[in-house]
Amino acid sequence: MLKLRAVLGTSARLRDEALAPLLAAWNGPIKRTVDPADLRSILADVDTPSLFGDPTLWLIRAGEPWLKSKSADLMTQVGVEALAGGILLVAPGVDGRGPLAKALAAAHAAIDADPPWAGLKPWEAGPAAKGWIADRLAQHPAGVQRTMLCADLLHGHAGEDADALLAAVLAGDAAKALGILHAGQGMEPAMALAVLHNEVRKQVACLDAQDDAGAADLAGLKGRPNLRQARRQAESTGRPALIRLFGGILKTQRQLRGGAEDPALAVELLVLHARLLLAVGKR
Repeated sequence: MLKLRAVLGTSARLRDEALAPLLAAWNGPIKRTVDPADLRSILADVDTPSLFGDPTLWLIRAGEPWLKSKSADLMTQVGVEALAGGILLVAPGVDGRGPLAKALAAAHAAIDADPPWAGLKPWEAGPAAKGWIADRLAQHPAGVQRTMLCADLLHGHAGEDADALLAAVLAGDAAKALGILHAGQGMEPAMALAVLHNEVRKQVACLDAQDDAGAADLAGLKGRPNLRQARRQAESTGRPALIRLFGGILKTQRQLRGGAEDPALAVELLVLHARLLLAVGKR
């Protein structure tokens, strides 16, 4: 087994999905860190066999500045067989022109977690995204009929990243959220609220249940969905803030059902006020 492997991709969700089987296959302890200042102590720990337990797998989530500053140290580990523990480096990407990226590729130590349309021409990205969405829908535990038609509609409404709407709202990035709402042919107000309603309810359920099975039951989800990303995002946002946002979503849905004069404006106002709703909920 290689000492250092890297999971690279612009989508946090796809990075976590690629990471999950690697973590599940590890039998020993796992230590997690973000942009560690003392990388060399981690490298020493990885190379030191334990007399009292299983070797450790270090999961390092890294940003671009950290990767640049630690590139030389990481280069010494690429392509080397593990003596004891291992390192999983998780990052949005590595500069493809740099030696680290080239070394990872040559050692077959990089796991690509980019969406399949990454790097394609605009006229190629759309069909690739629709095909990918259709494949994902076909795997849904609840079952989806006419997957290509559904994929086409989802892509038309939300562009290449249907998950991005909730992420933008939770981040308080109104400009990005509004851009997603109006991507392609524009997302129908009721559909946009349904997406937010279901996702926020799922995140609240993750905080109210200790395991994914319990959370799925509370959220009304079928099958055994992987809620790792939802749980992480929920823990970052916090229950009070999510409840506050959920209340805003329910209020906006009632406005639409009551015959709001401008449904699109009602959803836009919710998105614009999401940052305030979340901030009040975190006090």
